[in-house]
Amino acid sequence: MSFPPYAQYKDSGVAWLGAVPGHWEVTRLRFVTQCCDGQRIPLNGEQRADRIGDVPYWGANAIMDYIDQALFDEDLVLLGEDGAPFFDRSKPVAFFSQGPVWPNNHIHVLRHSKSINPKFLTYCLNVTDYADFIDGSTRDKLTQGRMNNIPLPFPAIAEQEAIAGFLDREVGKIDGLVAEQERLIALLKEKRQAVISHAVTKGLNASAPLKDSGIEWLGQIPEHWEVKPLKYGISFIESGVSVNAIDVPASDDEIGVLKTSAVYTGRFRPEENKAVIAEERDRASCPVKAGCLIVSRMNTSDLVGATGLVIEDAPNLFLPDRLWQVHFSELEPAFTHLWTQSPFYRSQVQVACAGTSSSMQNLSLDEFKSFLCPFPPTDEQAQIAVRVVEVMSGYEKLMTEAQSAITLLQERRAALISAAVTGKIDVRAAAASATSGTTAEMETA
Repeated sequence: MSFPPYAQYKDSGVAWLGAVPGHWEVTRLRFVTQCCDGQRIPLNGEQRADRIGDVPYWGANAIMDYIDQALFDEDLVLLGEDGAPFFDRSKPVAFFSQGPVWPNNHIHVLRHSKSINPKFLTYCLNVTDYADFIDGSTRDKLTQGRMNNIPLPFPAIAEQEAIAGFLDREVGKIDGLVAEQERLIALLKEKRQAVISHAVTKGLNASAPLKDSGIEWLGQIPEHWEVKPLKYGISFIESGVSVNAIDVPASDDEIGVLKTSAVYTGRFRPEENKAVIAEERDRASCPVKAGCLIVSRMNTSDLVGATGLVIEDAPNLFLPDRLWQVHFSELEPAFTHLWTQSPFYRSQVQVACAGTSSSMQNLSLDEFKSFLCPFPPTDEQAQIAVRVVEVMSGYEKLMTEAQSAITLLQERRAALISAAVTGKIDVRAAAASATSGTTAEMETA
């Protein structure tokens, strides 16, 4: 669907706004809102745990919790103050809030005047170019003073309402399509997980006789398999040292130290490294070796124990002290990597790390080596790994296609919002048509 431009335009005087319709004005945020940041009250996790309820507790860019009391109970626009994705157009930084809400000190609270529609304002703030308004060297921050100077397109209130209503409908359709693709990806992940879990506990031969593993959470395994602590399949485990590095990947003539994010996704990503400074090059140890499993020994609860399989040597990349490099004897690296992607491995990691800090957890070497693991014959391990990788490649292809569709839809969403609120397209007729159609449907009903 295409929409016509307005009949006349004028220069807005704002680079990112460009030309706006001739009858529009340009204003500043401070002239159409009242900042209520002084009424915000932050609550820590312990305080929120004592006040569980149904009132949204907002952080910088999302609802963090639900508590038993509200600071505000009205229509508001919430705008991230620090830590929000100001430069990622696919993610919102402003939110329209209706009803009870408790914002913390990481999100600005804006009460709108009668001259601006809060939904229109929210859409505008989500397509604003924040390059000239963000401070902070390590964490993006939108100060109150800079926020108040943000320029806004400013048509008459009736036109704002028409644009906001149009976007609510059209963006809702796009969001519905995105949700469909996200459900497809979730289903494919479940299927992939089921394939892995079945393969590493039952093997490929559906008619193979089974026996009780003796472990409740593992259930039955093929009769000719064993279950042993992981240490019996390991040759040795090594680790690197902490070295000073700059947060850019190493070039071919430099050496790099892996970041823990190199295994976040369950795959080994060598590009996730930092270039070691010249003075520290001699201290780097433990080069990355093919056929090894890289394991994160320290991370958050979801990522501690994350693994990645090294397919080929990376002689200019080295391990830090927070990653292990596992060499194997009786276990095939590819099979073991699959096992670490199963709930049977993750459940043991969770038990081993129970009681440690909720924000950063440590996995001890002895605990890791004591994890119980199925031991098929080594030739069968290799066959399982090959077959599972073949099946998963089909799922990966479908997930990649679905993610590409999501990216295109999000780009379409951002472009539509930007075009509508900056007046590059005239949606008044479409808005009026949709409104009259809805009215006719209600009268017929």
